[in-house]
Amino acid sequence: MLRFCVPLFFSLLVMCCSTFATSVAPSKDGVLIYTMPNCLGCSLVKSMFDSQEIPYVEINVVEDRVAYERMKEITGKKTVPRVFINGEYIGGYSEVSSVDLKMLVNKNKPSSQN
Repeated sequence: MLRFCVPLFFSLLVMCCSTFATSVAPSKDGVLIYTMPNCLGCSLVKSMFDSQEIPYVEINVVEDRVAYERMKEITGKKTVPRVFINGEYIGGYSEVSSVDLKMLVNKNKPSSQN
């Protein structure tokens, strides 16, 4: 019985982790910000989006190590914040603070298909 349960457990674990890893990938629609607690740059980036009433999804990389590894893989960076708009990597605080966010969000929006 044990020989059956162990492989089954690991199969389920791999399936769960694979599903979760794809759910933390940047979406083609919307804003995704990778952050961590007590990060001044993260707070500043979020307040920029908040002040312009641009909604975003925040992923705390301290709580979600799979997301952190995914972020590093995609961006090549280990630091936060890391911002994606409509699936396109924008950068960190310096890059985000130097652009017109509303224009960038609207420019990068995928066109609706009729």
